[in-house]
Amino acid sequence: MIKKSHHLLLLFLILQSCTHSQTFNKAKLDNFFVAMNTHDQNMGSIAIAANGVLVYQNAIGYSQVNKGLKTPATIETKYRIGSISKMFTATMIFQLIDEGKLSFETSLASYFPQLPNAGKITIGEMLDHRSGLHNFTNDSLYTTYKAIPKSEAEMVAIFAGQKSDFEPDAKAEYSNTNFVLLGYIIEKLTGKTYAEELKKRVTSKIGLADTYYGNKVNPAKNEAYSYNYPGHGRKCPKLI
Repeated sequence: MIKKSHHLLLLFLILQSCTHSQTFNKAKLDNFFVAMNTHDQNMGSIAIAANGVLVYQNAIGYSQVNKGLKTPATIETKYRIGSISKMFTATMIFQLIDEGKLSFETSLASYFPQLPNAGKITIGEMLDHRSGLHNFTNDSLYTTYKAIPKSEAEMVAIFAGQKSDFEPDAKAEYSNTNFVLLGYIIEKLTGKTYAEELKKRVTSKIGLADTYYGNKVNPAKNEAYSYNYPGHGRKCPKLI
């Protein structure tokens, strides 16, 4: 963690130096990423824009590591964004609120009365991670099914079987459960899939042609697998 923090701090200082100088120091950034790549310190892509103009792009690491095969990442490689998807979910919920289809005070019980404290939990509290709903990804059983497709009914049944961690609005505590449910509510209110609404309401409006709801990773579409670094080796988690 300390080593990663040092790398992030160094990157921040380089970027700050570059963006505050009259000329963009591309060579300095290139050298930094070459060093990281050489020592397997990161995998991913970076893009820097200034005043609406793209001034730098680079990619390091691999989009696929399969035994002896290593496919280098490129600036066109597509990555799983994980929890950043909450930003898109929240945007669509705000749009639906603007359209008068629900409000911050709408009760979770309006959609999922079987969940713990559903009658006390509001949409606003779910957005703020103040619902008290247990974070299902922290549950030990999650690792047994995380790579298995689950229906809405199956996921809601899992949530319904988990006790709340605290009373609604008592405090804030991060919970993926909130945003999975908000995604389901979007589908209930629109009659469309999350993927369809994401494209219609967000990505197509702002030109995010390569941002979409993901399915199983497809290397033929330049989609990257996710990796972590236990010890000194690479390991692809089951959730791909």
